[in-house]
Amino acid sequence: MGKGITAGLIVVVLIVALASYYLSQKVEVAIVKGWITVMGGSKSVLSLCQVGGAISHHEDANVIVKNISRLEYARNHGRPRITASKPEDIGVVNLTIKFTLITPTNHTISFEPLKIGKGGTHNFTLVIGPDEGLTSGRFRIVIEFFLQVTTPAGITIWRISITIVRSFEVP
Repeated sequence: MGKGITAGLIVVVLIVALASYYLSQKVEVAIVKGWITVMGGSKSVLSLCQVGGAISHHEDANVIVKNISRLEYARNHGRPRITASKPEDIGVVNLTIKFTLITPTNHTISFEPLKIGKGGTHNFTLVIGPDEGLTSGRFRIVIEFFLQVTTPAGITIWRISITIVRSFEVP
């Protein structure tokens, strides 16, 4: 009975050590970062239509290629997320951000769209790595913003789409 417990503990220790070693290894990733701001007019949703409102996006939305731990990659990859947000109530906002990776062989990989239901400023990040087809070569990421703002009664007062394309190299 004692030998079985000892053998079991040894196996558990080995599994933990191997998992720890594996998760501490580095993996090369591309991190897409950017932000979008959707603001209304000075007083109400209606002024958005009359005054002109504004949508701005970070033209310098960038892609950083770097090494991160496999554990950090496992927690964050393949799914866009909001990293910071300062919401503003400007009406009923339907903001969708779509990400499409184009590989060196012109294969396209689409990611789950990021849906935001508030105006204001929103920072976003997408981590792309080996599980998403990131190898060496020249890649492009297409970021598409689709925005529709309606009144609570459902009348569309603003609709816009913007596309940003960024290229990056993975050695």
